[in-house]
Amino acid sequence: MIEQLFKFFVVFFVVVEPISLIPLFAGLTEGASPNYQKSMAFKSSAIALGICSCSRSRARNFSTSWELR
Repeated sequence: MIEQLFKFFVVFFVVVEPISLIPLFAGLTEGASPNYQKSMAFKSSAIALGICSCSRSRARNFSTSWELR
């Protein structure tokens, strides 16, 4: 379980590069109130979690239907 989590985070940081998205977020919310910034950060995190969850469930369904292990 720990090994799978580690692999997930390595792939996440390589593919998505969340550190490089910090300047983009700062630019998009520049001049906005702190409450708005927190709200946007929460919304974007929730959307990312939803996308990851959907991808995971579809991959699981695909691997099950093709009998992959």
